[in-house]
Amino acid sequence: MRSRSTLLAHVIGSHSAIDGYMELHGIYRSKRDLYRMRLRLWLELKWKSPQYLLDRILHKRSDPSEEFFNAYPIKYIFLIRKPIDTIRSALVLGRKGGFGEFRDPEKFTQYYFDRLKDIKELAYKLPRENWILILSEDIVNETDTTLKQIEKFLHLKEPLSREYKIFPKTGATGIGDSSQNIKTGRILKQTSTSAEQIEMDEALVQKAENAYKSIIHFLDQLKVP
Repeated sequence: MRSRSTLLAHVIGSHSAIDGYMELHGIYRSKRDLYRMRLRLWLELKWKSPQYLLDRILHKRSDPSEEFFNAYPIKYIFLIRKPIDTIRSALVLGRKGGFGEFRDPEKFTQYYFDRLKDIKELAYKLPRENWILILSEDIVNETDTTLKQIEKFLHLKEPLSREYKIFPKTGATGIGDSSQNIKTGRILKQTSTSAEQIEMDEALVQKAENAYKSIIHFLDQLKVP
């Protein structure tokens, strides 16, 4: 959560070969779960014959089981954002009436730790050629290079664009990013925000930074040469 996953999903989901843009809150354990995902996206988007169907997964309960990802040709994009920006973004949302974990720095930081652990465990089990790591900051600061990296990974015949579609639930509360930025329909450069003024416990930030550096190093070591 708060990793710019809504933005990335909109960019990818706007490609002609891909359908999907939001978190479906499903689980992936059996073929029946896959059918539910396909039906949910068809009801939302009336897809015809895409190369990929897309879901955003933000919690361990939705992570595909080992039996599932061994049975189906799934591609994974692990999206990780620096901890201080992630936590501050959550607290800004919490001040606007978000869920409880968005109001408490310690609770959200624990979610951040847990999610990094989930990603580490999943990446270790997956075939190396089936996943890539994208740093959240690169989406807005190194856009062209990052989009080309994703294009190559997904074997897309047409390029991804900085501009994206506005979908039926874009910006809706509880569906992901509900800020005005997501409604612009294009990737915006990173700018200073009020979130930078939020004070954080230095010990908590350092602990989160250590966890972030550890998983980036771990995933770099696993990358396909």
